Parts: sequence; C-alpha cells; structure tokens
Amino acid sequence: MLRMPMRIHLLLWYHVGNGVIRFSLVEFCLVSGLTFGAYSESTLEIFKRKDSRLRRSYFQDSKVHVKMIIDWFRNLGPNNKYSDDDIVKLALILILEMTLVGKDDRTSILYWALELVDDLDAFNKFPWGSFLYDRTFNSLSTCLIDRDDKFKNKFIDKLKEKVDGPVKRKVERYNVYGFVAAFQVWAIEAISKWVTLGYAVRVNNVVPRILNWQCTETPTFVEIQKTIFKLKNLTIYKNLGLSDEEARKPYWMGTIVGFLLSNSWSTYGQENNLTSKTKTENPIEFK
Repeated sequence: MLRMPMRIHLLLWYHVGNGVIRFSLVEFCLVSGLTFGAYSESTLEIFKRKDSRLRRSYFQDSKVHVKMIIDWFRNLGPNNKYSDDDIVKLALILILEMTLVGKDDRTSILYWALELVDDLDAFNKFPWGSFLYDRTFNSLSTCLIDRDDKFKNKFIDKLKEKVDGPVKRKVERYNVYGFVAAFQVWAIEAISKWVTLGYAVRVNNVVPRILNWQCTETPTFVEIQKTIFKLKNLTIYKNLGLSDEEARKPYWMGTIVGFLLSNSWSTYGQENNLTSKTKTENPIEFK
C-alpha cells in the first residue's frame, strides 16, 4: 500500500492507474474464508478481566508477551507432562497473534483470547472475520495519515538522483497490523499486473482464495511505483466476483455479509464510481 485510501462506510478505495479498486468486508470474506458476526468490546473486556487458567498455569500470572509463548514451545520436550489440549490451545493463540492479528513478538497477547480459547467451542464460533476486519481496516485507513506525502517525496528524490546524484533523505517506514495476508491476496486478485510481473504465482484454484497464491518476490517501493501504480493502461478489478462455489460456502452463507448482502453484494459500495475503465469484478477464475 503506497497511498492514502478513501475511507467510506467501512470501505477503502484505492486509486490505481486510471481507476479505483475496493477493499471491503466482502473482499475480506472471500479472500480469508473467515466468518462474520456480532461482538462487542464490552464482551471482550469481560473475558479480559477473568482469571485465565492458562495464564495462571503456565505464565505465573505475569504479563504475557508473544515471545514468551514462542519460548514455551521451544522448551517443550517430547516427554513433557502438559495436557495435549492445553498445547493445542496455546498453539491457537500463537497462530492468532502472529499470523492473523499480525503482532510483533515483543507485544502483549490478547488476554481475552487466552481466556476464550480455554473453551474451544466458543473460540471456534467467535466471529474472527469481524474482529480481524475491524483491526485490519483501522490499521490500513490510518497508517499513512500525515505520512503519504513523505513517501511521494521519497519517490521524487529517487528520480532526482539519476540527474543530480545522491539525495540525503530520512528513511520512511510504516506498519500495518491485522490480517495483512488477506489484504495482500486481495491486491493480487484485484491487480493482474502482480502476476504478469512475476511477483506472485497461482498455486491452486480453490476457496477460500488465500490458499491460491504464493508470493515469489518482494518488490521495492520504487519498483511498484514504476511497474504498477504509474501505469495508465492497467487492468484492475473494482471488486471481487462471487463464484457459485463461494456462494454455497458456510463462511459466506453463515456470515452477516452473506445474509445482508446476498442480493446486493455486487453493487455494495459502488456509489463511488470514479472510472469507466475499471472492470467491475474479478471472478475466482483469475485471468
């Protein structure tokens, strides 16, 4: 992501080439296969305040960081006396924190999740799609506030170097948190150039779509600007098309997305119709 998106009703619109592409809970659902549903911050606070058995048993009620769980697994010998169920539960927390929530290993874990996972049925029924979309959306929509101009200037400085020599400048960075892999796969599906340039390769043709792609190269900021975002004849897909197979999947049919948007998903958010050159949708058969 190299530019500030337009944030409209929990949608993000990105200007790419001569058109716009949409990242919304619909795209997030189709890519991730996670389910949506109602949850409240007050409910999470109740779990957070509970006396977690796992925390008390394995971490002596200390402040638990992601790295502590990693180290716990590294020290787990073949003859350990721990419960298999507890090992699975802590593994789920580690996957949640490092893969889905996208945390650094030095940060504290979600304490309410450590309590929730002690009931595997409740943990599996939790609307992770809603929670992770909220976290990912908030991060994407705020990470470049007051910083996008710095990245644009960096690109301009790079071009000046070819004429005037090296330009002294401060390195700019930003972090995106949440289920970033779902955002990356959406970008691959929405912008076909990622594939033709060899940045990603299709390895499967199944659902959910996140299982279909493998990144083969990590392009630099300047490379992406030149080979993708500065192109005017770029083929992009405004929103992702729903396949028949996806329409029958529980993660679609059983979510708020499927329930509320089953008859109108394809026009969801298209009030911001800025281009006539952008293709309306991209079905699962990537072309």
